[in-house]
Amino acid sequence: MSEELAVYLANLRRELTEEEEENIASYFNAHESDNDDAGKEPTYGDDHEPTPSDQSDFGEDNAEPIPDPRFEEYVHEEAAVDIDPDESRLHFSTSVIEANRGEKYCGQGTNDKTIWWSMPSQTEKRRTEQALEMRRQSTSICTESFKSKIYAFIRVFPVSLVEGIALETNRKAKRVIQANMRQTVPKKLRYWQDTNADEIYAFIAIILYCGAEKANLVHAKDLFHKMNMPFYRAVMSLHRFEQLCRFLRFDDSRTRAERLRHDKLAPIRHVWTLFLANLTIPFIPSKELTVDEQLLSTRNRCSFRQYIPSKPGNYGIKIFWLVDATSNYPLAGEVYLGAQPNEQRSTGIARNLVMRLSDRYLDKGVNITMDNFFTSYDLAEESLIRNTTIVGTIRGNKPQLPKLFTSSEEAKKRGVFESVFCFSKSMQLVSFTTHSKKNVLLLSTAHSSEDVNPVTKKPQRKLLWT
Repeated sequence: MSEELAVYLANLRRELTEEEEENIASYFNAHESDNDDAGKEPTYGDDHEPTPSDQSDFGEDNAEPIPDPRFEEYVHEEAAVDIDPDESRLHFSTSVIEANRGEKYCGQGTNDKTIWWSMPSQTEKRRTEQALEMRRQSTSICTESFKSKIYAFIRVFPVSLVEGIALETNRKAKRVIQANMRQTVPKKLRYWQDTNADEIYAFIAIILYCGAEKANLVHAKDLFHKMNMPFYRAVMSLHRFEQLCRFLRFDDSRTRAERLRHDKLAPIRHVWTLFLANLTIPFIPSKELTVDEQLLSTRNRCSFRQYIPSKPGNYGIKIFWLVDATSNYPLAGEVYLGAQPNEQRSTGIARNLVMRLSDRYLDKGVNITMDNFFTSYDLAEESLIRNTTIVGTIRGNKPQLPKLFTSSEEAKKRGVFESVFCFSKSMQLVSFTTHSKKNVLLLSTAHSSEDVNPVTKKPQRKLLWT
């Protein structure tokens, strides 16, 4: 797909000759290899006949949310509930819970406020089963008709966005060229021809093809060498490619210093915002979403570059993504910038991040899967109030968890691949012992059963990751 898109974008700049197309086609045939895009191309738009189960409420921001039986009369049969308007938290009466349940008492969290039981109530079982069935019937839908993936790419990166990049690139190039007119620099470095949207698309084509061929670390002179793939030379010259790399800009650099005083992402903030806005237009997600992080490998100079030794590249820019778990389509993203200038230190960073990313999809009965960096008891409570469930591993240092589950000594007493369950309010906590006696904790507000996979011996939970 990347090769097809690259050729299409390259043709926007100028029509390739028959000889060039033959050379490129012969190179493709000679270097054809298996990839993930092989096989039948999926269809979009017109070929999809939505069934009643395909319908979703994500089309408009003001659409009425579909009621979810799981959250109707949230805890009327479970406990007495008081809502604190200042903190928007549910406060459960311990005496009422103890009277209504009657199940075996498992313990309290280290904060002595959260009570855990060995069995869920029948009411909670019914709610979770109904909610799971509703999510199982949901599917992601493409809301627009695209002839191919190329047109979908143009929809996300429209001409208006690329024209803005071309405008700022020309502005930067003219300013630098004018400053170098009197200097003793080669003549070709003192000449600039204005670029346009078609040429920027062609430039993107070269970048995409480098990634598809895993040639992103190859020197530009080697890419454009006559013994290498003819595609690069057919798109533009090496000198023009180097010029665009040098002068490519996404904002007005004359006002950047002022904006950097308040925003570390000022150089690309405008383009990044437009890109995220375009992502949600042609797509309606399913009710299974995922939040996770991505490290874009780079060792370039950057004030918010991260070092994560567990990632392949070690150094890079970290981006948090909310994606549709069934199609891996990105719905929202946020670049990790650390503390912004003049920003006060705050708590609950991971919880607030998840709520910001999923804000558009709250109150619509979705489920969000995440890892232990994001999962917390407070997030689970706050999400339930917004008609949203979560599933994710959780760290054992949370004060709401019982010591029986977080203690490594207790885990070692259990057998290998043994799972222990407990329940609190509308939450389920699972402690799973791995082959190395490591204690893995899982928190879910979307399940209430104690099913265990007979093959892997793991809790029967559908964790959806990208």
